[in-house]
Amino acid sequence: MVAIGRLAGLSARYVLGLIYRGLGEKALANRTFDSFFDDYNNGTIDTKNAEELMYAALGARYSESFQEANSTFRDAVELDPNLLEANVEWGNTLLEKYEAGYAEESFDEVLKLDPNHPDANAGMARVKLEQDYDFAGAIQHVEKALLANPRHAGALLVRAEMELDNEQFVDSEKTLDLILAQNPNDTAAIATKAASRWLQDDKAGYEKLKK
Repeated sequence: MVAIGRLAGLSARYVLGLIYRGLGEKALANRTFDSFFDDYNNGTIDTKNAEELMYAALGARYSESFQEANSTFRDAVELDPNLLEANVEWGNTLLEKYEAGYAEESFDEVLKLDPNHPDANAGMARVKLEQDYDFAGAIQHVEKALLANPRHAGALLVRAEMELDNEQFVDSEKTLDLILAQNPNDTAAIATKAASRWLQDDKAGYEKLKK
């Protein structure tokens, strides 16, 4: 029961950090994510518990300590290869650092165990685009992600970006609206929609979305 309570506390603190980050409360977000360092350094984090290590890695990721995040995700995955969330988040972290090849390995490990995992499929779709713009491969993974979760924001964003690249402006904005219907403050979706308006020479629409 103690371990479960500790994991719940780590999860709640992590979500709180994401909320602060989403609200633009940078100081509060940084303080929240930095607290995972304190836990790790003072031994509060159980280094034999993969889930606890995953939360420590997530804290490092959002504190922009990517080397620490990378090594801690690796430790978590080595302890428990079946902790799919850790491998997905590791892959997403690697994508942020433009390490698509290594990210592919993380997502592939998840998909070996669960071929329909929506987060891993969305991540793999982005890998396909970033590595060599494998449009067909990306679409396949987007469709798998959306089959598992029709409202998956990550998969919808990849689809919208591909539609935008093909100058399918109406389709792209419809896809983005599906994301914004769930979260009106999704900055990636808003930014992509702003790009769509810019490419359509809608300067007023662009400025409104930019704000």
